[in-house]
This record gives sequence, structure tokens and C-alpha cells, in this order.
Amino acid sequence: MEAALQTQVKTEPVNAFTTAGTEKKKSRPKGAMGSRSCFSCGGPFPHQESSGLQERVKEALSKRMEKNDKMSRKRSAKKRDLRIGDHVLVHNRRSGSKFLLPFEKDPWVVSAIKGTMITAKRNHETINRNILFFKAFHMANGEMERDQIPPQTSLFDDGDE
Repeated sequence: MEAALQTQVKTEPVNAFTTAGTEKKKSRPKGAMGSRSCFSCGGPFPHQESSGLQERVKEALSKRMEKNDKMSRKRSAKKRDLRIGDHVLVHNRRSGSKFLLPFEKDPWVVSAIKGTMITAKRNHETINRNILFFKAFHMANGEMERDQIPPQTSLFDDGDE
């Protein structure tokens, strides 16, 4: 019985110069790569019908947009419409005291907008911040800018009467 189980392997002389590069590559069994299935749905991979997938993606996006709109209304979120040339107040970065103002007292002028990044100028200073650091500043009618206000000599008398 043992003799029947053993098979004889014939070996042929191998010439390295004549057989180099002529070996056949081993092919993978069909079960390894040929019949792959999708991890999430279990169907054949890659998906042949992408139209159903596109419809589901569109539905998901529309539901997400509706949810975002609903949450914005619920939170009373305000859209920030800042344009070049608008006067804005900048959030005060210094913290640590409840007596500090949340915004700087002098207004800046918006000079450039790129997405949510805003560049503002005041005198010879330039700052770049996210739109969340800015608050629109509306001057009251007839109010002059600080550059136009004449300097005051003193608030109190010197006692010369």
C-alpha cells in the first residue's frame, strides 16, 4: 500500500542558460481573487450596478442638508456676510480676566477674503484670521472714525481762572 501512495517524481536535467525566464507563473486559484464579494453587502465586487448606489448617495446628501438646515434654525445660527471694505471688530485673544472686553475696541477694515480666511487692515497692521474671529461693526449715523476726531487737549482745567 505504501508503494501505491508514493509517486515517483521524474527529474530532468536543468540547464540554467536555456530555461531562464521560461518558467510558467503559478496562477492563483479562482477562489482567491476571481470571486470576491463586497464586505458590506455580500454581493459581487466590484459592484456592477452603480446607479442604485448613486441614488442612495443623492438621498443621503439631501437628508444631510435638510438636517443641517434644521439644526441651523434650531440654534439660531446667523450667516456671516462680510465683504471687502466692511468694518469689523476682532476677537480679543488675551484672556484671563472677566474685565477684558471680548472684542478689540478699534475697528479693522476687511481687505481680502479667501474662503473662511479674512485679511483685515488697520493703519499699517495686517492680520489674518478665520471668519469666526470677526464681528461686523456698524458705525452710528454721524459718528466719525477715530482718524477724523480732533485730539482733545485736556479733560480738566489746569486751575487757571
